[in-house]
Amino acid sequence: MARYPALLEVSAAAAPRERVQTIRVPGDRVVVFYRRLATMLAAGVTVQRALDFLQRSEEDPRLAEVLEDLVQALNSGRTLSHIMGADYLSNVFHPTAVGLVAMGEQTGSLFEAVGKLADLTEVQLRQRRAVVSAMTYPSVLLLVILAVAVLFVLILGPRDSGLFSLFGGELPWPTRVMVAASGVLRSPWILLVAAGVIGLAVAWLGKLVQQIPQLRMAVHAKILELPLIGPLVEKTLTARMLYVLCCAVQVGIPMMRALAMAREVCTNDALGKNFDRAVQAFRQGDDLALALERYGVFPPLVTSMIHIGTETANLDAILLRVSRSYEEEVETALNNATRLAEPILLCFAGALSAFMALATLLPVVEVINRL
Repeated sequence: MARYPALLEVSAAAAPRERVQTIRVPGDRVVVFYRRLATMLAAGVTVQRALDFLQRSEEDPRLAEVLEDLVQALNSGRTLSHIMGADYLSNVFHPTAVGLVAMGEQTGSLFEAVGKLADLTEVQLRQRRAVVSAMTYPSVLLLVILAVAVLFVLILGPRDSGLFSLFGGELPWPTRVMVAASGVLRSPWILLVAAGVIGLAVAWLGKLVQQIPQLRMAVHAKILELPLIGPLVEKTLTARMLYVLCCAVQVGIPMMRALAMAREVCTNDALGKNFDRAVQAFRQGDDLALALERYGVFPPLVTSMIHIGTETANLDAILLRVSRSYEEEVETALNNATRLAEPILLCFAGALSAFMALATLLPVVEVINRL
């Protein structure tokens, strides 16, 4: 008070609450938060006032709770990136988001960093929604087909069992399969035990893959080698990594830090290992484009564009164009996969219907022939 006479009151800031449970917030709400925060920062509003206003006007209670923690942390003297990097907020703020905000705080361009972060989050959310929407129709169609088949077996199997007993010889194998399936479906204990065993096996395998790095690396490498899924996964990750690299370069982040942020969004360990090798070669003095091409991280077209962007000092614009081009390719591939899945599922439904018809009619034909 003696040193700063203009101060009217000095009080201790409220300590931020310590949390253990992880908070989850929908991705679309996070994008809206980034957009609003970037707009207010660009208008000259301070970070504390902007977050306080957004917290009081937020409709989602979970995001409002997160914003309240951010305001308390800022009032206690910590930086925005520091509290965003807390463990319990790991499902809300990705490490890439924390890195962009930290660089914006250091360079004095926080509004630009938050704007780029909003673009990046929106692109990732759009890619995720494209995958979900592409898989929705085939999944629903497959479930309907299986439900109809189950009802068919449950209704016709017991009803025709008396007719099947008139057949003196051995039942045809389609009929035996249908009768056995009807018996299994009518016994809930068998279904519960089978579902439990399958669920435990899947959970155990997933946990085993996550705990053993060598096994996870082998699985991820096999995913990239699959005929249709492999190229789609590679293009999706390429578009995501290039866009992160583009946003980082535009904000002014050094290349090594930008490459590290691009590595954080790569969820495939096999591709990430090759990327780490390329970054190590770049750190030792090799050309970035040549290192990426040597270790097969990106296709030759991408590495050529990176080389041109490095020579012309226009790397961010070229990365943006290439990433958007790959996003369009991913969307096209997903649409083609959806169109291809429809006739495949219809053929499966036809084959299943034919099998049910044979299982029902073959004993009848045999009984008529013996009369």
